[in-house]
Amino acid sequence: MSNPAFATGKETLSLARGLTTKLIEGLTDAQLVHRPDGTCNHMLWNLGHIAWTDAYFTKAVGGRSTGWPETWDALFGMGSTCQSSAKEYPSVAEVKSQLSRQREELFKWFGSLSAAELAKPLPQELQVFGSTVGQLMQSLAWHEGMHAGQMTACRRGQGLGAAIG
Repeated sequence: MSNPAFATGKETLSLARGLTTKLIEGLTDAQLVHRPDGTCNHMLWNLGHIAWTDAYFTKAVGGRSTGWPETWDALFGMGSTCQSSAKEYPSVAEVKSQLSRQREELFKWFGSLSAAELAKPLPQELQVFGSTVGQLMQSLAWHEGMHAGQMTACRRGQGLGAAIG
C-alpha cells in the first residue's frame, strides 16, 4: 500500500532537486566555485550543504548511517563558512556524488516510514523545521529552493543566463 504523505514529499523533493540540477548543468568546476561579490556562498558550497542537510536529518531523526564523510561537516554543515578556494573542498564529482547519495538515503528512510511514523512529532529542538517527521520533507524542499536562489545569484553574477524558464 502506498503512503500518500511520503509520495507527496518525495515528489516535492524531486522537483526541488530537478531544479537544482538544471542550475549546474554544463557548468565548469571554476564556475561552480565563483563568488561574484566575493562574499556569497558559491554553488559548490550550496551543493555540499544541501547534501549535508539530507545526511544530517537522516541520521539525527532517522537514526541511520548514510555514508556521509564526517570530515565534510566543517566544510558544509550548519555554521560552516564558504571558502573561496576550490582547493579547500572535495572535487566537484565527489560533492555531486554525495548530493545524489544522500537524497537516495533520505528517500530510503522516509519511504520506510508508515503514515503513523511520518505523523510523529519532530524532536523539540528540530521543530523549527516542522512539527512532524513528514513535514520535514517539505522543509527540506524549501531549504533546497532557498539555496537554489543563492546559486541563481552566482549564475547571474557570472553573466550566465537563466537555467529555468
